[in-house]
Amino acid sequence: MKLLIYEDWKNSASSRDNFTFQQEVKIQSECYQIARDFEILLKNSEQGTFNQYFQKALSIFHRFAHQVSYKKFNRHIYMAACLFLSAKDNDMFDWSVKRYASAFISYCISKKAVDIDGLKIENDDQNTYKIIQEKIIDAESHILQMIGYDLHIIVPQLYFQEAKTKLVVAQGDIQQLFEFAQKFLSDLFLNNACLYYEPKIITLCAITMASKLLKITIADLSNGEPWHSIFDQNLEANVQTQKEILEMTNYFDQCIQILKS
Repeated sequence: MKLLIYEDWKNSASSRDNFTFQQEVKIQSECYQIARDFEILLKNSEQGTFNQYFQKALSIFHRFAHQVSYKKFNRHIYMAACLFLSAKDNDMFDWSVKRYASAFISYCISKKAVDIDGLKIENDDQNTYKIIQEKIIDAESHILQMIGYDLHIIVPQLYFQEAKTKLVVAQGDIQQLFEFAQKFLSDLFLNNACLYYEPKIITLCAITMASKLLKITIADLSNGEPWHSIFDQNLEANVQTQKEILEMTNYFDQCIQILKS
């Protein structure tokens, strides 16, 4: 079951604002990289709950960006706000807005060319801190309004943790499989597929991609069912799951080819 009707998924605010699919893919990838760069400065990745928090922040961002054209908001500020909002909602780490503003300013200074609504961030004086904090808080409020204050988001990481307790491999290193699958699980947020595919499908797709890359064979479940039926062993649902894993993998590959072009 998809989370959105296909036509609704493709009919984003940016597409209605004359962005091509290729342009949207490239901007989504850029936003993902912005989030990764912020996290290097924030160092939240050192925490055990990082993946759940990071996936939720990106899910929030994609929900918002689906409704508001990329022409109409600053993606640096709004990505920082999504990260802040996710940490705040889950009561993770130190989620003070000052900390996120500090990381944002450090990011801007390192890039030497980030312009925020006509303001070029070149220093970290108190006035700059105040401006950025206010912009992050304003963006947070805007995001919440546009997503209907709905922060009940199930992220793929929860399914991945379950899979790790149940899957075994017939051939290969299972720890290496999980390590690569975790990386793919993050990379699948390069685009807005999380708006269309269920979290369990994203999880299964990441594991499939890792197993193919490493040439690792995953064993069937103890009851004889194929491993990808781990979350739903209904025969009809299993057939649909296989179809969606292939569909999503192809979509991801299509996006990667656009980014390479």
